[in-house]
Amino acid sequence: RWCTDVFCLALFAAGLGLSAALTYASIRRDPTLLEALIYPSDSHGNFCGKPGTAVEDMAAVIYPRLESDIISQSATLASGAIWAFNPERLCVSSCPETF
Repeated sequence: RWCTDVFCLALFAAGLGLSAALTYASIRRDPTLLEALIYPSDSHGNFCGKPGTAVEDMAAVIYPRLESDIISQSATLASGAIWAFNPERLCVSSCPETF
């Protein structure tokens, strides 16, 4: 039993190291990947709340036309291609009180 535990630990460590190396290589190749994880983006390609940008004071994102976006892209959603769903997003300073 001891031998299998050591083998599994080594396999886990190798997988963890490979994941770290792939993450490092991806971020080094395209630094905006990390920004996309930290800051939400609007439909115009702006990273909301990112310092030094025109929308740095607007750290939240709203979906002003979500219902109509769902209806207009219902074929995409029905096909199961949820990654292709692209609703309109806008940067705002705070969430609206009412809809």
